[in-house]
Amino acid sequence: MEYDVDESCTSVDAHEIKFKKKSRIDLEKAKTAVPKIEGEVIAETPVVIMTKIDGKGVSIYASGRILVKDAEKGPSEEIAKKLVPALENEGAIL
Repeated sequence: MEYDVDESCTSVDAHEIKFKKKSRIDLEKAKTAVPKIEGEVIAETPVVIMTKIDGKGVSIYASGRILVKDAEKGPSEEIAKKLVPALENEGAIL
């Protein structure tokens, strides 16, 4: 799955992982994928799971949005390189 890592907001260090093709995310399958890349699910609602990956807060939304908080572009790209394939392998990207 192709994606870009873009700056989400200039007032905070947050980057968004954007899929080039409009996609949704199955959060149940995403919850299985995150621990496989040594991440941790911190909290969940029906529309978002809050995770910690490489010490950074990562919000994964059912809408397909993935937001990496408090991280510069380099670390955000490293998280994307691990997270996107893990989501694909679990069949979480719809």
